[in-house]
Amino acid sequence: MIPTSGAKCLLDTNILVAYLNAQSQKHSLVRPLFERISDGELSGFISSQNILELSSVLQNTYHVDGTSISVGIEKLISELTVIYPNQETINIFSKYLKSSKLHVMDLFLMATAQAHTMDFLVSEDKHFSASKEVKIYNPFR
Repeated sequence: MIPTSGAKCLLDTNILVAYLNAQSQKHSLVRPLFERISDGELSGFISSQNILELSSVLQNTYHVDGTSISVGIEKLISELTVIYPNQETINIFSKYLKSSKLHVMDLFLMATAQAHTMDFLVSEDKHFSASKEVKIYNPFR
């Protein structure tokens, strides 16, 4: 399901990596999403968790230096709204831990999306598709 105008979208780390890596084949597939955010058609969000995870992936997988990572983060936070975990996030996360086998980072991101009443979690991770609480949008399909 494609986000409709006015939708609140929390972006997963894999979307952020594709956006920042202009040489990636996936970059052209996420650009329209970021253009819709830039045009004000969608509201784009990044969580504090994503900033940490993005930094780790860029440094450890792609061997990007700290200065370049910092520039990428500054670009993202100029285009997206940063959200933070709150008590509701922790409560939902705790509930998810009891009933789901997903990785804890993914559970925490889903809990963050739900606590902040996101309309969509934008991710290419297939395992999110089982979620009943949060709508998932995969721009790569």
